[in-house]
Formats: sequence, C-alpha cells, structure tokens
Amino acid sequence: MEHPALTAHGDPSPNQGPRSEAVVDLNAAILDQVGNLVIVLDRRGRIVRFNQACEELTGYAQADLRNRTLWDFLVPPEELAGVKEVFGNPRAELYPNQHENHWVCRDGSRRLIAWRNTALTDPAGGLAYVIGTGADITEIRLAERRAHLHEQRFRALIEHSRGITLLLDREGIISYIGSFTEALFGRPRDVMLGTQAAQYVHPDDLPLRLGRGEAVIPRLIRIHRADGSWRTCEAASDYRVDDPAIGGIIVSLHDVTDLVQATEELRRRVEEADVMAMVSAALNRALEPTQVYDLLLMQVARVLPCDHAEVVVYEDDWAVVAANWGTPYLAPGTRLFPLEGDWQPWIPENHEGPVYLEETDTTPGWRHVAPFTGIHTMHSVIALPLIIDGRVLGSFAVRSHRPRFYDERHLKLAATLGQIIIQALRNARLFAAEKHRAREAEEMARVQSDFVAAVSHELRTPLTAIIGYAELMQARWYTTSDEHRLDRLRRITASAQRQCRLVEDLLLLTSLEVDHLAPVSESTCLQAIVERAVNEVRSIYWGQHIEVSGDPAVMVHADADRTMQVVANLLDNAAKYSREGSSISIEWQRENTEVAIRVRDQGTGIPEDGRDRLFTRFGRIPGSTGRSGRVGTGLGLYLSRQLATAMSGSLTLEYSSPTGSVFCARFPGA
Repeated sequence: MEHPALTAHGDPSPNQGPRSEAVVDLNAAILDQVGNLVIVLDRRGRIVRFNQACEELTGYAQADLRNRTLWDFLVPPEELAGVKEVFGNPRAELYPNQHENHWVCRDGSRRLIAWRNTALTDPAGGLAYVIGTGADITEIRLAERRAHLHEQRFRALIEHSRGITLLLDREGIISYIGSFTEALFGRPRDVMLGTQAAQYVHPDDLPLRLGRGEAVIPRLIRIHRADGSWRTCEAASDYRVDDPAIGGIIVSLHDVTDLVQATEELRRRVEEADVMAMVSAALNRALEPTQVYDLLLMQVARVLPCDHAEVVVYEDDWAVVAANWGTPYLAPGTRLFPLEGDWQPWIPENHEGPVYLEETDTTPGWRHVAPFTGIHTMHSVIALPLIIDGRVLGSFAVRSHRPRFYDERHLKLAATLGQIIIQALRNARLFAAEKHRAREAEEMARVQSDFVAAVSHELRTPLTAIIGYAELMQARWYTTSDEHRLDRLRRITASAQRQCRLVEDLLLLTSLEVDHLAPVSESTCLQAIVERAVNEVRSIYWGQHIEVSGDPAVMVHADADRTMQVVANLLDNAAKYSREGSSISIEWQRENTEVAIRVRDQGTGIPEDGRDRLFTRFGRIPGSTGRSGRVGTGLGLYLSRQLATAMSGSLTLEYSSPTGSVFCARFPGA
C-alpha cells in the first residue's frame, strides 16, 4: 500500500523527492528492530503498520490485522466506546497525547499498554495517520499493585502496633532496632546497636537533622546493605526524646525499592519510546544522514547518559567526525586519527555488536587521542562499528569521564541507536548512488551525443575530400598534367586511409567491449613498425616533418599490426594538435627489460584538469580542436592504452607544458 509523504503534527511538511522502494523497505525493517511497540493507524482507526514487537506480544501477524480497525481484534469490549469516540471525530490538534489501555491477545490474555501518540498530517493540515509508540506495562502495574498492597499492610501493622522499628538518641546513635529493620539492613542487630545511623545512609541523602525538639529526615532515603547493595526506603520520624517512656526518636522505614525502580523503569521506557519515535520520524523524512545524526545525538543524553557522543565515518583512510554532542565539541569534518595498521586492537575480529570498555586506561591497545586527553579523558566507552554489506564504514560511540559507568541496559540501547544510524547511512548511500547513476547516465548521453557528432564529422571530412578530388579529376582529366593527377590521387588515398583508420578504431572498440581482443605477440623489429606508422601519418598530414631516431636492431615482443596501430595513433595525435609547420619526433630505446617509445609534439599542452580524461573512452578535452577544425573522436588514446595493456605493455603521458607534450608507450623487449 503506498502512502503519501507525511509529517508529524506541528512540523512543516518537508519537500521530499521520490524515494526508492529499497529505502522504504529498510525503514520498515528498522521499525521491526525497535524493542517498543509501534502501530500506525489511519484516520478511521484502520491498522496500516504493526511492527514485529506488536506481533510477538499479541500473537497476531501484520497480515491478519492490516486494514482492519483497531477495535476488531485488540480492544476489549469495555474500552470500545472510548476508542471509537476518538476516531469518530479525528482531529490533528488532539495530538500528541498519552494514554493507557488494554490489548486482547490471540490467546485471550490481556496486556496493559502505555501509549504515546503522534499525529501525521496531510498537506492540508488534516489528520492522516496516528503513530502510537507503546510499552507493555502489565508487569509494572502488577508490581505497583503488589507494592501498594504491601505498603497498606505495613502501614496497618505500624498503626496498630506499639512496636518500634528504630530508636535513636539525640546524637543519632541506634539504641534499639527491630527485626524487620535488621532484615532490611542485612546486618545482625547487635552489630548495629550503638552505631551512628547516618553511616548506613547514602551521602546524598544526608544530613539527618536531629535538633532539639525535632527530627528532620528526608522522606526517601537510601540504605546501604551489608552486601553492598542499596535499598530505597520511605522514612517517617517521631521526636519522643523528652518522653520518659520512649526517650528517643522513633524512625519508621518502609522499603519502596521495587516501587521506585518500577516507576523509574516506566519513565525510562516511555522516554526511550519517545526518542525512538522522534528519530524514526526523522529517518523517514531525511535523506541527508547528518540531519538524523544531529537529532539522534541531541536525544541521546535523555536516555543514554554520557559526557560525549559521536558519529564517525571512515574517509580517505581517516576517522572523520560526522556529528557529535557534548564536551569537547568537534566541528564536523575533523580528522581524529589515521586508519593505519592495527588501529583498533580492542575491537574483536568480525565483531558487529557494541563494544564496552569499562576502563580505557587498562584496555590493551587503547590510545587516548586529542582532544580526549587531560581533563577530557574518557574512561568508559561504548563503541559500535557501523557495518553495511560486510564493510565497516564508521562508528557510533558514547563516552563518560567515569569508569565502569554503563550497564547491560545501556549496551542494548546503544545497539538500537546504532542500527538507526546504520539505517540513516544506508539511506544516504542509496540516495547518493541514485544521484550518481543519474549523473553518469546524463554524462554518458552527452558523451555519446558528442561522439556521434565527432564521428560523423571525422567520416564526412575525408569522404568529402575523396568525392571532391574525384569529381575534379573527372572534369579536368584531359587538361590536367600527370603531376597534378598524382597529387590528387595521393590526396584521395590519404583521405581514404584516414577514413579506414577511423573505421578500424570503431571495430576495435567493438572488439574490446565484447572481450574479443586477442593480440598475437611475437618477436618483431620495432623500426619496421615505426616506419609503417610514419608513412601512414605522413600520407594523411601531407608535408608533416617527423624526426625518427632509435636503434634499428631493437626487437619487441608484441603484435606487429597492433603495435603499429598504437604508434600511428600517437603520431596522429601529435600531428593533429601541433601547429602547422612544426616538427614532431619519435624515438625508442631499451630500458631494462622493456622498450620505451616516446612521441614528442610542439602543441599547446594538456591542461591539468583534462588529463584524467585522456585515456578514457570518448575522452576529449572540452574546447580542444586540431588542424583544420578536426575535433577527434576521443578513441585514439583509449584504444592505444587498451592495446598496449593487452600486450603486457603500458601507455602514459610523461610530460606536458604549453610548449608540447611527451607520450611514452612501453612494450616487452625481445
């Protein structure tokens, strides 16, 4: 089912272009990886998206519920009226909101869900979809009810009992301790009697003020047990120092650790769900990964405490900052360290999950790099490699100044956040690849158009000359001297050879593209090859001066015809782009096991920004023209290099300046 581009209520709708189907599928995959429940409803309450967490909780598959209303399966009868009323008059201004309701699972069981709902609006601002992000709080509510019942029983016991939980003197010394309190502290009664009560209380919950006529004790205090753990207690006190029957301060303690932990866990899960919903919405809207990185890192501190968080990408053999949060702040694009040698020995080989370093100072292979030194030294680090298609493209890390700061919950949350970053990076790569393919297609269309125009020109020019000279000879055959007839025949022959060479280049290009090029290399005399190439070029460029020098005894191991084609292309190129009347030269010599052939011209040189196109297919330097307006096809140097390579040789541009250029072809010596 296709859905239009939407935006969260209150945000302006971004200008989004078309997205590939692959990106949409990958965004759906991220929803399935999020541990929280995510459901998307349309304005009529029909289910559009039902993620994997919802499927695992309810036992229903998305296919079972898609396009069915929420109340068809999931809402219990006693809650139907309220849900239907909401979708009877859906309005975007009612969102965002939070609520709790029950879901009925396939097996008939009920689960209590805490929801945070966000509206997605259409371009007109009307309600289009509702995204609900929820957490199963059934067990938490049960724990709260159990804790509440326990609290009621305990209070009833205290209210109807004259027993003393804890008795302190004016100085806070324990003079009496009850059995329940002994179990709470985890210490024998006789060990605690006569000791200062404050030593068992968390430092942040002090001081306990036990002044004249009053006792001020925080409502919630944390008690340190003998096993090193902490328990949170609700405290109440009664100052009875002046009562001769009591003679002290009565302190009642109620262990509310489970209730506090359940409340904190609920708060964390709701906050995590809110962060995931915000980041997932941004992932759907943004194609540039930095937009997602910045939003994610801003939200990280809400759910993953840290002093610094960063996304690093690996570019040009360097770890480069893409985005970061905290102190010290690094500008995006900052290079952190080179990727050389075993630069991350603390990451296990082929490791894909988060790596937790409890104390970097004792981690083998860890290096503190600037600016994370001195007062900014990070002792606890969670690092997650960003892996796409088996390649490590970067890392996501959170850091703390305190050692051994993170726990298993933090690791799981970092892994989830890392998957969102990987998804953003994957989306960006897909988008960049699409843009690159579009640019390549546009460039190829332009190059092919230029090539067709150039080939047409190159074919038409010699053909026009052949026809022109032939018609002239035909009209003046009996009035023209033999010398003039020979001259015109030479010109016809030169034009035909030029056209023949162009056709041969086109045929050779076809052979290369279908991989049918198979030169037959053998020992052959290089001077004979050069003479053939020089004669051919001289016949095309009548009167061109070509200086030839080299040892006539030098032999090369190559295909004679293909080598002649390489040399002729180099000489043709030199003559075409040299000034009229200038001289070009060709020389060869043995260099170690190879024979080097150098062709020098006196042209205007090749600009730096055009040299990377020299040996590419259809590669022509924009604006360059040769003699008589000849523009070339962009095939000569490309084909020559391919031929040289096929014969275990090479072809390079050795030198170029405004006064001329030198090309060097190398072939194995024989």
